Amino acid sequence: MCNLLSLLSEFKAGYFTIGDQIAAFGGPDWSSSDAVGGADDKFGPKLKRNAVKGSPVVPKSAKLIKEDNEYALYAVTILRGHYTAGYFTDGVFTAGKLISCFLSPITEG
Repeated sequence: MCNLLSLLSEFKAGYFTIGDQIAAFGGPDWSSSDAVGGADDKFGPKLKRNAVKGSPVVPKSAKLIKEDNEYALYAVTILRGHYTAGYFTDGVFTAGKLISCFLSPITEG
């Protein structure tokens, strides 16, 4: 049982880092800009979302499903993908496309 407690503690401390180079989180830092993507020219198709990578596993999403003497089963939430940036052309918005690639490296690894 002591070994199980150690394993559970280790799992809870790091499950949200699984696949830490899979998900794309990059984008402009608009926290110090009033232009919200306008003046810095980092929006639409010019936005490089792959600039920052991370895990698609959502922190604090682990839920204990079943625990039995030597085993524990958890469910976690994993992001399915992300959208490429949308953009305006002559006043018409073109939505970005869904990039659905986060689950394959986790489930096939």
